[in-house]
Amino acid sequence: MASQNQQGKTHLLLMLIVALAAVAGWQVFEMRNDLNVANRQVADLSGQLQDLQGQIDNIRKDVARLDKGSVQGIVREANDAILTGWETLVNTVESELRKAREDMEKNNGQTPPQAPNNPSPNTSEPALESNDGTDKT
Repeated sequence: MASQNQQGKTHLLLMLIVALAAVAGWQVFEMRNDLNVANRQVADLSGQLQDLQGQIDNIRKDVARLDKGSVQGIVREANDAILTGWETLVNTVESELRKAREDMEKNNGQTPPQAPNNPSPNTSEPALESNDGTDKT
């Protein structure tokens, strides 16, 4: 009887081990299925993301095109053109003044008179220089 009891326990343990192996195998099978489903979802979402990024790029291009045609865009472009032209004019005048000063120094052998830093238009003192650059003394 002890042998049958021992044999029963062995069969019970063997059945328990087989049941645990079956449950573990089933869990592995389910995990693989879940992983495959998750991989398919990731692939689908990646495709959707690429599509959405393409749509965003197209919308940005449309916004840029509409912005150029809007009053604000036209004003911005005109303002940029005016500023660029003004900067070019100032740079040209500075360059010409520098050249003229260098030419005067070469021709006269002396430096040209410096303009006052802050001339006051309301001074009561008579000007010592005429419009043509000669002294009035």
